[in-house]
Amino acid sequence: MKIQFSAFNIYFLMVCLTLATQVSFGADGSPKANASAIPEKTSEKSEAKEADKKKKKRKKVISTLRVHLEVNRDGTDRITTVQVLRSSPISVTIDREPIVTEAYLVGAKVVSTVGGPEIELQFDSQGRTFLQNYSAANRGRRLAIYCDFDKEHRWLAAPVMTSLNSNGVLRFAPDATPEEMERIVEGLLTIAEIKKKENKF
Repeated sequence: MKIQFSAFNIYFLMVCLTLATQVSFGADGSPKANASAIPEKTSEKSEAKEADKKKKKRKKVISTLRVHLEVNRDGTDRITTVQVLRSSPISVTIDREPIVTEAYLVGAKVVSTVGGPEIELQFDSQGRTFLQNYSAANRGRRLAIYCDFDKEHRWLAAPVMTSLNSNGVLRFAPDATPEEMERIVEGLLTIAEIKKKENKF
């Protein structure tokens, strides 16, 4: 009896041979995928997934910021004196009510300058208006900048307002290490991101 090989049988035979070359068997007799047959992208995808999981598990850092205006003593409870900077403290008499907070922030970053790294804050339109009005009426006075980050509570800086601040950008050299500066900025950006999401609704 003659056996005729149809096109289907030949194709089926080729598929079986291909699969046989891509599968090996373990010591227990169970089939095991050939390492050469696994795409390289599989390991890359798994690494990316692991990185995403670690990123989600990592607790987000949150920083708060208060910018107070230097004022004259008037004998009321609204006024207090704080010590800014730890190594060479500066006494600044301020209004307890801040003129701007992290609620008005839209951006923050560490910038490199000739004198060393500084923190640069970008405020929204309302924060920009506050800074413009207060800097116009109080030129020559200090701003006392307070920040909570991680478990730290610190007066970071007391820059003097030498000119009109009309762009909503506040830059200062903080009493903090470069690592602390990065953590402060990261926490402020987290707040800005939360605020941005809330404004969408």
